[in-house]
This record gives sequence, structure tokens and C-alpha cells, in this order.
Amino acid sequence: MEPIPVRQQLPHVGHSESCRNIYFFCEKNTGATHFQLTANSDGNLPTDEAAGLLAMHCIARGRVPSDYLILVRATANSVKGLSEKTATLLKVGRMIHQQIALTRREKEVLAGLMRCHSNKEIGAQLRVSERTVKFHVSSMLAKFSVRSRLELVRKASSQFAALKAFVPVEPLGEELSTDEGSRIRRDIGRAVELRPALKNE
Repeated sequence: MEPIPVRQQLPHVGHSESCRNIYFFCEKNTGATHFQLTANSDGNLPTDEAAGLLAMHCIARGRVPSDYLILVRATANSVKGLSEKTATLLKVGRMIHQQIALTRREKEVLAGLMRCHSNKEIGAQLRVSERTVKFHVSSMLAKFSVRSRLELVRKASSQFAALKAFVPVEPLGEELSTDEGSRIRRDIGRAVELRPALKNE
């Protein structure tokens, strides 16, 4: 006869390590709890009592012991930091969901702004007119709800830097060549410590 698997489950709110373990006898296929027992004074499962109850449930339901799982409430130490890490990942997930969408050209222009280049310099690099660059800058100012190029770079850098610490950030140059995309990703990192050298055009 197969032994009954024993697993741990998350601690109940307010559970302390001084409390005795609680053993939940659950049906393996459905997860439904049929009965529970508290550990004896030695901290172990009261085997005789558990065997009697389990036999009764098997007879009444046409089951065998291996159809059940025993879940043990986890101690606080075994799940230490779980809530904090979950909260952090939830925050990052929400940031990803709320991330401002930029067009490929806007990403290219933003990369130039992060390198403290002027509209003219960005236009020369992208082979577009200075007026076109200004158009994309204005578009991003509206998307990020800021008024200046410096504020734009700071806000964009903050968003990408926060995500980069936890998950792979979609590079600003995702549709560029591998070398260009790598360079732009490095620029994102540098922009976290911005120098006030941006030309406020």
C-alpha cells in the first residue's frame, strides 16, 4: 500500500511557531479537506486517532489511504519573506502593464536624448529632419506628461531602470541591429545617473 504523501501549505494568518502543527487530510483528486488533527504534545501526528478517522472515511467514501494527501501548515520561517517578494513582483507586474508604449522612432529619439544629444545631432544620426525629431520629442512629452526634455529622460529612465532590476526590459532599440540595441541598453543604465547636461530645446 502506498504511503500517504505529506505536503506543506501556507501558514494561516496569526499562526505562531509555538502552536502545534495541524494536519489536514485532503482528497488527492479534488483537494477537498475531509478532516484535520492537531499534533500531540510531542509535536507529532496522533497516529492512532488519524488511522481510525482515515479508515472511517475510506470505508464511507470507497477510498484507499493513498487517495489522500496530508497537508501540514507551514511555519513562519519556512515562508519568510514570501509576502515581501510577492508584493515586489506585483509592483513590477503593474509597472509593466502600465508601461508607456513608444513607437520605434520615438525609442530611437529617446535613446539620443539619453545621450544628451541635440535635436540636430539626433536627426543626423537617424537621417531625418530636425523638425521630425522635434515632433517625436513633443509626442513623448505628452505621453509622459512632462514639460521638458530633462523631465522626459528622468521619467523614462526611472521606468526602465525599475523594470531592469527584476525582468528583462524591452530595449529602446528593439528593432535595431544587435550592436545598436546593445548600445542603447547601456545608455538606459547610464541615464539613471543623469548629468544636467541635456540641452533644453
